Amino acid sequence: MPFGSIDCHTHIGYYEDISNIDSPWGKITLEALISYIGGSNVAKAVVLPLSSWNVDVTMPTEYVLDASSKYPDKIIPFCAVEVREQCFEEKVKRYVEMGCRGFGEHTSKLPISHNQNIELFDLCGRLEIPILLHLAFGKSETYGVMDSPELEGLEGIVKEHTNVDFILHGPGWWSCMSSIVPPDEAYPKGPITKPGRTPYLLESYDNIYGDISAGSG
Repeated sequence: MPFGSIDCHTHIGYYEDISNIDSPWGKITLEALISYIGGSNVAKAVVLPLSSWNVDVTMPTEYVLDASSKYPDKIIPFCAVEVREQCFEEKVKRYVEMGCRGFGEHTSKLPISHNQNIELFDLCGRLEIPILLHLAFGKSETYGVMDSPELEGLEGIVKEHTNVDFILHGPGWWSCMSSIVPPDEAYPKGPITKPGRTPYLLESYDNIYGDISAGSG
């Protein structure tokens, strides 16, 4: 990455009394993250909490905010709340008041045009915060916002929410770099002979971005 870049996709897997020992993220402590930032060209990192009924790994937003308070010049905190929880909107508003700069990583396994997702996107617009979406490739994926390989649902959402910046991540997004999307391969390999929906959307809409910080990008 160029010097002074912002890594927009990092996690902490071990913090205080949270230890995700069965996940690769469990090895990432706050100290390891800060060491990574200090030893690379990355100036700051967005730290994404995890709070979803569909993801086994967990990291509360409160802990991300606490980590950010210790390293305010290096950590940009986002918030994550399961959209199917009660008082969802109130929780997000409170986190933004506490200093969260965006929402994500959003991993709830619901269709992208589901009413609860629409409420989330509307809320992000009112709060003027970006959202980072993990887009699922298909029904076999255990978590992630669902859409078709044509990404028609995503395009409709982006059109309707021009006041929200969408940061896209996951196999449902990157597999559509090519017009040929294999149904059984989350991250297809090989050359792209004809661009797919992902480059089209990136070129067509100013409020859509590709998350190249994560390994999938």
